[in-house]
Amino acid sequence: MVEAKLTLIIVAKFEEILRLNKELQRFTQLHGIGPDQVFKLELILDELINNVIKHGEPKVPPRSIFITMSKDNECIEVEFSDDATLFNPLNQPEPALDSPLEERPVGGLGVHLVRKLSDEVKYSVHNGRNLIQFSLALDETA
Repeated sequence: MVEAKLTLIIVAKFEEILRLNKELQRFTQLHGIGPDQVFKLELILDELINNVIKHGEPKVPPRSIFITMSKDNECIEVEFSDDATLFNPLNQPEPALDSPLEERPVGGLGVHLVRKLSDEVKYSVHNGRNLIQFSLALDETA
């Protein structure tokens, strides 16, 4: 059974990240979500939004992003949907973290962070939109 739910629609603009973070802070404080999960949520969502803004091909009006977050006793589940060009970031290869920094290509670390910080992450296309679903297990103390 879902204890808590947050639904937010934002436009793909950098200034919307501040609004998202305020809503995220309110939601996590209200529902007792621990600081480790809050940090992970902020980092993952920031990376996903930045990718849409930077790589999603601008359009007028700006692209829309739908975020739904649910919390139950065991985990937080997030659905992140955008209307950018269809693109599965999870198909990207893992970065070569053991290569010298000057030999690594620019980019790719954000998707790596999303994969590593999430307990589970999936990509699909739903109604012509990119849909990324990820979950985070709750701390025993949360």
